[in-house]
Amino acid sequence: VPAGTENVFGLVSLGGCTLQTQAKVGSGAILTLSLQISKDVPPVIVDAGVVRNVRDGVVGVEFLLWQQSERDRLQLFVRGLLIGRGVNLDPVDNHPEPLLSR
Repeated sequence: VPAGTENVFGLVSLGGCTLQTQAKVGSGAILTLSLQISKDVPPVIVDAGVVRNVRDGVVGVEFLLWQQSERDRLQLFVRGLLIGRGVNLDPVDNHPEPLLSR
């Protein structure tokens, strides 16, 4: 994805993300990503990600290389999304369930 290209990321995890793009990107391409997770904080920078699949303008990217501090920031963001959806993140509980059902 060319530098400065605006894309919309969809699914996101600590292992990778999907993004919608108009750019021509081939499977196997190595990308640097800047994920704007909020208007209020600087973007999360992924130094290297590899394109694993491309279909109908949606690109699946696996994160390969990034600073631990950036990974920590994305982890906080993802945890916040899960908690907001009522997912129990208790590591002792092997079967996450909505917090409201307890």
